[in-house]
Amino acid sequence: MAGRHAETLGQYLKRERESRSVSLQELSKNTRISVTFLEALEKDDFEAFPRQEFILGFLQGYARQLGLKGEEVLRRYRIQAEWAGRKEKFQQMPLFPGPCLRGRKGKQLPNGSRLSGFGGKKEFPGRC
Repeated sequence: MAGRHAETLGQYLKRERESRSVSLQELSKNTRISVTFLEALEKDDFEAFPRQEFILGFLQGYARQLGLKGEEVLRRYRIQAEWAGRKEKFQQMPLFPGPCLRGRKGKQLPNGSRLSGFGGKKEFPGRC
């Protein structure tokens, strides 16, 4: 995860739980959150939850039970969710544009000009 936190939210939660010697079963009993959902939180598997509102509530309960700052946990979740959303939307631009197939010779450059042959001669305005 980018930013000043080198660990994911799930890694942070698991580390904090284990440092307090609390088992998942004990945490589940005290928070009334199923072990399955607790494991999903610690694995950053937010797709396992039917609704986002459940995630926020479970994170608050998890944090409260371990004595963590709830706002810090939610802030980490929001940052991680934002980065995940950016990764899903990201589309890599081609490094080398493909040939233009409309009967013109040469390759089209990203700025719309064209290169003809190996001499580097440009044709302008040269849109495909």
